[in-house]
Amino acid sequence: MRFIRRAAVAAVSLLVCAYISAIAIQPALAAVDLGNVEIRNEGWRYNMTVIREQAKTSAFKAQQYADYLVKYKITDEYVVAYAKAVAAKFGTGSSSTGNGSQTSTGSSSSANGGTTTDPLANPLLKGVEIRNEGWRYNMTVIREQAKTSAFKAQQYADYLAKYKITDEYVVAYAKAVAAKFGTGGASAGSGNQSSTGNSGSGSSGGNSGSSGSNTGTSGSGSGSGNGGAITDPLASPLLKGVEIRQDGWRYNLTVMKKLGEYSASKRADYIYYRDKNRVTDAFVDAYAAAVAAKFNPDDVGKDIKVTKKSGFVIYQGFRYHGMPNLSSCGLSTDIRILYQDELFGGASKSTPNASHLKNKVVPDLLKRNVTYVMIDIEHWNAVTEMDKLITVVRTLKEGVRAAGNTKMQFGYYMLVPERNYLAPTTRGNRPDRWDAWMATNDKMRRLAAEVDVIFPSLYTPYENRQDWLTYARTNIAEARKYNKPVIPVIWPQYHDTTPGIGTTYMPIKFWEIQMKEIYNLSDSMVIWGSVAFQSKGWDNWDKTREWWPYTRKFAADYTNVPQNSGCVD
Repeated sequence: MRFIRRAAVAAVSLLVCAYISAIAIQPALAAVDLGNVEIRNEGWRYNMTVIREQAKTSAFKAQQYADYLVKYKITDEYVVAYAKAVAAKFGTGSSSTGNGSQTSTGSSSSANGGTTTDPLANPLLKGVEIRNEGWRYNMTVIREQAKTSAFKAQQYADYLAKYKITDEYVVAYAKAVAAKFGTGGASAGSGNQSSTGNSGSGSSGGNSGSSGSNTGTSGSGSGSGNGGAITDPLASPLLKGVEIRQDGWRYNLTVMKKLGEYSASKRADYIYYRDKNRVTDAFVDAYAAAVAAKFNPDDVGKDIKVTKKSGFVIYQGFRYHGMPNLSSCGLSTDIRILYQDELFGGASKSTPNASHLKNKVVPDLLKRNVTYVMIDIEHWNAVTEMDKLITVVRTLKEGVRAAGNTKMQFGYYMLVPERNYLAPTTRGNRPDRWDAWMATNDKMRRLAAEVDVIFPSLYTPYENRQDWLTYARTNIAEARKYNKPVIPVIWPQYHDTTPGIGTTYMPIKFWEIQMKEIYNLSDSMVIWGSVAFQSKGWDNWDKTREWWPYTRKFAADYTNVPQNSGCVD
């Protein structure tokens, strides 16, 4: 049903974290002779002490730390010793000098040593204008985000090197921003501990309690992105005169920024368009908060009404582990999904295996005697390799018809029409996408003439519910042009290719509007599933997930498929 991607990230993270726990995050062991090494609070040795701290809460940083130990041919004991030397020389308890009982810059010291009670007078910031925008301010925001995002942690380390500054510099700047604008934003800390306070329990690298709870960055909490307490996101000074909408370039930036937390390419796209539109991260975060405050996602689709109609069937396309017999639960099993491994029989997948189709697949279909057969071939180009697709469906149809079976109906998953989310949802500012989609769907008429039923795929790649409705309505409308029964395929999880949220189960209100809208616009539906969270394997059956009891009730209310006490789900 989809290309299964190999993802061993979780396993690697567990192994690396175990390694760090056992070796790299131990308290200082035997003293290590640093020889004639110059002790500095910058450079690669110092950076290793920072990464060591970050590794305590980030699997990504743990892997990076282990790799750098090998690269520089040093030991964990060496890094601990260097951190202690930095602390002794500069009067700071930063990085890896202990087990979390020191703050990142000491009791009341500034980031470079010496007593500085006024953050705006910190010698590190001499001659620097303190602003709540620009690259220095953005560094304080990224530092906070790095605590919970491996991608942001890597970005933060890269930018430290790019701008030739230290973590202490960023902390000092964050405190100066807080002092000047009256906010606890970014890395200045606003909880019980701060990164430069006298009672914190971690280093600047992100140990427990290192920066307290943030209330002024990334559009979170109650602070605004530009300082000052703003309890109403819609009243943020950053957004003065700006219309808050769920479309347009500003909204698109908020989506791209979120996706960028999980994808380097998406992050690069976000940075490009952010800079092109001359806005800051603080602006984008403020806009995201305003959108969340103005638009309740549960309001989308609440006006969709459903009236029972005859003949509508919900077909079961499940692939769960440990799934019981659901034949009495209101969903029909009168469908067969043919995946590519079954269609090619171990032979090359570059051309149709006519012999295998005739001698193996057709007899199996006749034995099962289902009404619908959905063919799933996703590796061929539906336009340039259409003749291959036609050969497959003709071979199957001719085989079952020759045996006297005239009821079996064949169709291709997703290909007719081409599944397209962006063409309808960005039609206003990208008409070229729409025109290209129309042209492709017109080319698909030759393949559509060979099938008996249309199976459009309406999987969910993003969280925007209004966009999904636009996508579903237009794809179904395109499917109707071929004058065949239309049976869309849906999935209760977000598409596995979606960064961050892929394979998570969507909110029940989102699932509800999908089932209602498809019921109103289509002849029947297929529910496919399902994939374990961020995994290549199938998920375990769990009848307590919200989508399943809702689906059972919907089937009971709006279809005529039997549902009785024999259902043991």
